[in-house]
Amino acid sequence: MDDTLGFSEQEKKPSDDWHPGDTEESVSSVTSKICPHYQDLQVLQKNDFFLDRPQIPATYWERLSFFRSYATSQTRTMFLCVQEEDFRVYLWNYLINVFFKSLPSTYVYAFLSAYVPDTHFFVAKIFPIAYGSTLAFIITAFIDLIMVTYSTTKYLDYLVLGFRYQSPWNRCSESFNITYKNTTLKCYEIQDFAKQFINKSVIFDDIVYISEENEHFQLPQLLFYLSRMKYFQNCNVVLTCSYFVIFWLGATITYPMFFKRFLWKTLHIAQMGLNMFLIIVFVHLTIIYFERGYKKYPVYRKELLDILQSSDFDLLSESMTTPPIVHILSSRSNIDKKPIQDSALIVTSNAVYYTFRGFVTYLLKLYCDNLANTSLQAIYFSSESLFYLWPIYFSQFYLGNLFTIVFFLLNLINEYLVIVITVHCLIEAILCEWRWLNTWILIVSLSVLGVATFHFIPTELIEIMYILCTALMTLMELIIIFYLYPLGRLVDDMTFFNGVRPTKLRIFTFWAAPVFYMLKIYYMITGLFKIVALTTLPQKYLYQYIYIPAVPMFFGALFAFFKYVIVKKMVTKNNQNMNLFKIISV
Repeated sequence: MDDTLGFSEQEKKPSDDWHPGDTEESVSSVTSKICPHYQDLQVLQKNDFFLDRPQIPATYWERLSFFRSYATSQTRTMFLCVQEEDFRVYLWNYLINVFFKSLPSTYVYAFLSAYVPDTHFFVAKIFPIAYGSTLAFIITAFIDLIMVTYSTTKYLDYLVLGFRYQSPWNRCSESFNITYKNTTLKCYEIQDFAKQFINKSVIFDDIVYISEENEHFQLPQLLFYLSRMKYFQNCNVVLTCSYFVIFWLGATITYPMFFKRFLWKTLHIAQMGLNMFLIIVFVHLTIIYFERGYKKYPVYRKELLDILQSSDFDLLSESMTTPPIVHILSSRSNIDKKPIQDSALIVTSNAVYYTFRGFVTYLLKLYCDNLANTSLQAIYFSSESLFYLWPIYFSQFYLGNLFTIVFFLLNLINEYLVIVITVHCLIEAILCEWRWLNTWILIVSLSVLGVATFHFIPTELIEIMYILCTALMTLMELIIIFYLYPLGRLVDDMTFFNGVRPTKLRIFTFWAAPVFYMLKIYYMITGLFKIVALTTLPQKYLYQYIYIPAVPMFFGALFAFFKYVIVKKMVTKNNQNMNLFKIISV
């Protein structure tokens, strides 16, 4: 039978010189025998794309540790928390968020990190009229970092007072004599506190429990938390500002550490330690559940809980837009970039850890409620409940004070290193966007601006700006990527780069993500306004600050119109065949 490939029998015999894979010579030899008239065909070696910016030496697992810590940061998920009251609603909301928001957006970030690795603020390149979005993203990231840095200083405050006064939150003290509505609150430790609810009618009013005899009382852990939060709300206090200044300056001036292994290794080890801590607590709480079960106590003011659950503020913790941390860390990595696998692992890792931490918090709340014979609340919204639930839990053990300090220390290390790396990502993205900037001038500017912002803008207003700015900027990014940039062209770009067309399910999530997020943002902002209306904030602050990110968007659109339409006279007809790579390369 004739050899269809044109080889002789001698050439078919095995050779001792075996090569693992095709080389340029072997491919050319085979090609010449198959198609003799293609003698001039040459195999070109693939050229690697090298960035002119330094690479980040984090391993694959260390990057996953960072993404887990970022998405499950207690300063974000415990901002207005609901997972401790109804875990089923919390889990359902999270799974929907993962499918419609996290999966498509994370995949696009990972794809763009490999497709255009040196363009971190890619929205303005994809859609030139959004020229001001780069500055708006920077402002939003700045507000986010101010908020989480302020929240993280509370860990340091607890650690300092815990070491100095040997866990003062577990003891009733004269310093807890808080006056509420012309009545001095009485402090009961957990055993005596639980007795107040046995065959008695007790109500909860804002921050205190009121008995039938009109006695106002509370637990020492909650009184300690309330006293410290009242202290922290006054940003003119020297101690509060000093904590923030230390943390903020430490995050900015350590920018060279961004490219060192020590920073990433420390975060990975600290998170593994915290994970072991949580696993041990989970096992203990599960054993108690199977031994005697947990009684579910009704929450006070359930209508507020319903508002929080429908608002779903935890959605913001999954936003990796400001700054674009996935794009930066993936594009600067020396690990092979595989957008499909990388995005799937990031989302899966975050989802498993997020669900686990939420379930542990839910069991912890049930355990503490059963100790107190009531639903424990410091305020109606139960924000930052870890600062009193965990001390109550550890107070039941020998050396519980030490366990509490270790737990807060591990959380502090995780939270602060996430802040440090996120600040470094912001600096790196700015330097990559405007290469004429001097590194240390930028660092000094961010340091001064951060301290000034914290001092002059009230923290409550910063928190509201964080919610609105993060939500709106993320929504704008989704609309531009999936709607204003043609979806079919985006799919073609992915097919060209990966060699595989995205599945129909993935394409459906691309189409559905902006619609889903728009609905979620509507309910979130509506719920936020309802909550704010119940407080005195509208009378205290000027809410015009929340429109700050809109200023660069407006002037950026004017600049883009003048640059591309008036000066360059770019016509849509000439740009119809431009793909994503060409647009971003302009």
